[in-house]
Amino acid sequence: MNYQQNENELLNCYLDKVIFRKEYDFDFILRHEDIYQEQRHNSQNRIESIELIVRPECNQKCEYCYIARYGADLYPFAERLSNEEILHNIDLVLDYVFNTRNLYIDRWEVFAGDLFYDGIFFDMCDLFIKYLTPKQQLYPNIFDKFPGLILTPTNFSFIRDPEKKQKLEEYIEYFQKNFNWEIGFSVSTDGKYAIDTREQIDLDDSFFDDCFKWTIKYHKMGFHPIISASNVHNAIKNYDWWRDMCHKWYTGVPEKRQDIFPYWLEARNDEWTQDNIDDFLKLLNHMVDDRLRMCNNNVKELAYHFTVGDGQNNTLLGLLHGDLIWFNTLSKEALQDLGCSMSISTIINISNLSLPPCHRLTYPQFNGGFFKVQDDKIVDIEAFNLSLYLTAKTANAKYLPKCSLCEYSSICHKGCFGAQCESTGEIFQPAISVCNLEKQRFDFLIYKYYNLDLFKAIEEQEEDSDTIMLLRVVKNIFDNIEDVEREKYDRIINEARID
Repeated sequence: MNYQQNENELLNCYLDKVIFRKEYDFDFILRHEDIYQEQRHNSQNRIESIELIVRPECNQKCEYCYIARYGADLYPFAERLSNEEILHNIDLVLDYVFNTRNLYIDRWEVFAGDLFYDGIFFDMCDLFIKYLTPKQQLYPNIFDKFPGLILTPTNFSFIRDPEKKQKLEEYIEYFQKNFNWEIGFSVSTDGKYAIDTREQIDLDDSFFDDCFKWTIKYHKMGFHPIISASNVHNAIKNYDWWRDMCHKWYTGVPEKRQDIFPYWLEARNDEWTQDNIDDFLKLLNHMVDDRLRMCNNNVKELAYHFTVGDGQNNTLLGLLHGDLIWFNTLSKEALQDLGCSMSISTIINISNLSLPPCHRLTYPQFNGGFFKVQDDKIVDIEAFNLSLYLTAKTANAKYLPKCSLCEYSSICHKGCFGAQCESTGEIFQPAISVCNLEKQRFDFLIYKYYNLDLFKAIEEQEEDSDTIMLLRVVKNIFDNIEDVEREKYDRIINEARID
């Protein structure tokens, strides 16, 4: 057996372990429903979905977007396809998964610049219908017991197009009724006071009202605004707007009880100046004060909200997602994972049927392999740069360069491999300005919380090992905060009180 054959066998063994598993076979599920349930949603391999990278084209050019900046290298123009060719390749992948492998993959993510300006999203849904329909007829009990999801990020620009809205509603309801599958969306907008760096077009209040209405009507939808170096100067005003909008639209909606805020993300491009970071710290201070207010200005309630968050006795529910003013969980899985889709998805680039580690690393040198097509069917998977691919996919966040000896490592979500590649040329080397952002973020929060006696309140309520470890970590960091930083944090806190 030659080198290429060995590589091909290794890649196929890896994929058979993480996503193309025998436990996901329709006939296996019929006999072992309990094993499927455990493997798909509680498995240690952490792979939960297939993500299809459909295309990079978008109807917007957001200021900090990596595709707008590096799209020509990430998605070479020579490899970009027509809609007809894109749909043909999606057809090949779905045929391979549902027919050739006979697998019930119940979670799909679709990544693209935008899929609605020319309606290709509906054509893609038709392909899923083509393959799900016969499977549902053969295995109705599987579909009844194990709901599916197709999740797509979108800028919701179609929300003002009545024809597209109605058509999408029909597809959403069709998938729910016929397959017990939901079509969900992650809404990409940074809010009313970040339009100048995000959409860069005129958006009136009715646009955002319509977006919120949709997230109520179809619950598998949520917002993920991004705080970037380019918009952080306006972030406090924008935060207040988001809070008020969530309160306006979600109060009294049981399914949205934990959506008191959207899913905040930090843009991890290597461009955070100290002025940007100072503005970010002011935002964190404002957010903590506001959250304390929501907990009746009771530090014990705030501690309960962060660590338990079950809403008992009218306390504030914990958030379902990562909280910008809290720390990374200290669970074993969280410490190992990178906190992004790389750890939980198998990604397929539809343009060339390649296997990149994630949609931020579609540079050719990172592809792990390619699906091989013969007579209009996928017949095999051939390895390419497999060592680098597997290293990226299986990287343990605890042992990354620089992170492994960092005192913040256990509470930090780490950087973005794609942004780090563009900054340093090395995917595992953290970007300096992002490190500065995260370290100052945690220094400030820990200092703020010590002054509130929050950690004391947590210690009185919680005694599990993760909490004990957290308290130990934050105590070490607190002791090492320099006097000049403490003075700056005091100024931020006191100036906010005066305002």
